[in-house]
Amino acid sequence: MPVIPSVIVRDRDNSSGEIDKSKLLLVEGKDETLFFEAFFKKNEHLNGQLGGDIQIIEMGGVDKFKTELPALINRTGFSDKVESIAIIRDADNNFESAFQSICAILNRHGLPHPTEHSTYSSRNNLKVGIFVMPGNSEGGTMLEDLCLRTQIDNPIMNCVNSFFSCLEGIDIEMPRNIAKAKSQVFLAAMPKIVSSLGIGANKGYWDLNHDSLMGLSNFLVDL
Repeated sequence: MPVIPSVIVRDRDNSSGEIDKSKLLLVEGKDETLFFEAFFKKNEHLNGQLGGDIQIIEMGGVDKFKTELPALINRTGFSDKVESIAIIRDADNNFESAFQSICAILNRHGLPHPTEHSTYSSRNNLKVGIFVMPGNSEGGTMLEDLCLRTQIDNPIMNCVNSFFSCLEGIDIEMPRNIAKAKSQVFLAAMPKIVSSLGIGANKGYWDLNHDSLMGLSNFLVDL
């Protein structure tokens, strides 16, 4: 039987783990939870739009969606309270495959699913939408790519890029995930070093009102 995914409520008032909000945001893990908590608070487009009626739920990684989603459907409060769900995952190796993978899981469990990225579909009083990071109009494969784009004009990024250009010029094995590596180097240059992208968002190290995040904020406003 699938393990019930942990539930993190934006207002931190719910310690029972039950669903008591009408809007759910499903994300891969803790780092994404921290990022979106900051995003809802600091993005001018989103702040106050959802009235605090949202739960951010960690699914435990992209591979866990197929097992944790059915557990979530059976969770106390789901059928009585939930009106809309936004699902956000990284593109990883293939944007379209990532989107279709979530659609297939939703379809398997009788839930509505959109036919296009960054949109919602409704059926039986339930609305479900899918956003694949970093967005179909943006290059990259994950949230880190989107965050790095918010600092594209920051002079520190010149140093970050120079560092990786230097690494390419010597005989070493390069990091397998350049976006994650670059985000860590950028965060290491901040006044108070933090260990993760999500904590960096809470510290204000990413520009959460940058134009590159408009597609993501538009998607969440519709939640």
